[in-house]
Amino acid sequence: MRTAVSSSRHQRGDMLIEALVAIVVMTILGLGLVMSYGRGMVAQKSQRAQNLAASQMRALLQSPGTLCTAPPATLTLGSGVTVPLTVNCSTRQVTVTTTGGGSAIVTVPVVTLSVQNAALFGPGTLSIATVAP
Repeated sequence: MRTAVSSSRHQRGDMLIEALVAIVVMTILGLGLVMSYGRGMVAQKSQRAQNLAASQMRALLQSPGTLCTAPPATLTLGSGVTVPLTVNCSTRQVTVTTTGGGSAIVTVPVVTLSVQNAALFGPGTLSIATVAP
């Protein structure tokens, strides 16, 4: 009879250890999910900032005005966040061919707008130009 009592006490200790191991495993899984969620939020913030900057840069390139003579110094990315904007203006020779077989060399303005990586919370530089380099 003593053997039965001592084996049931031994089983209770095993269940406690199993429960503690299960809690540790669930905690590790929970922390992994929280870390994954946090990284996703940071990536979403970076992507949103890049999209806002790209849309504003496109709007600047499409709007008539003096982008090369009086360029804006910054872009505003909502809620008061501003990022420095770099404007480069140059010209480029382009050959235009007509359907009749004639061609002409035309000088076109090239405007390139750039925002550096640290301002957009991510790697690389975002550049948009009026003519492909």
